[in-house]
Amino acid sequence: MKKSFLILTAAFCCLLPLFAKKAAMPQWIQNYRTVYPNSEYLAQRGSGDTAEKARTDATAALSRYFKTSVNANLSTTMTSVIAANSA
Repeated sequence: MKKSFLILTAAFCCLLPLFAKKAAMPQWIQNYRTVYPNSEYLAQRGSGDTAEKARTDATAALSRYFKTSVNANLSTTMTSVIAANSA
């Protein structure tokens, strides 16, 4: 009796995942540009072995998006006015 119960329980546990409903993949994973359009969001996707590496990769992709160029010019103009008083 114990043996058949163990076999039945083991078979049930092995077959249970076959009947489980698969969770739907979020839309932002499949195509994040439709959920976060460029006209409204600054979004980049990152990947990595861990969540922290994926965040770092996404941050790096965002930083490449921002390109800054600074051009500074300094100029000075000096005007001297001499007024002659004639008497």
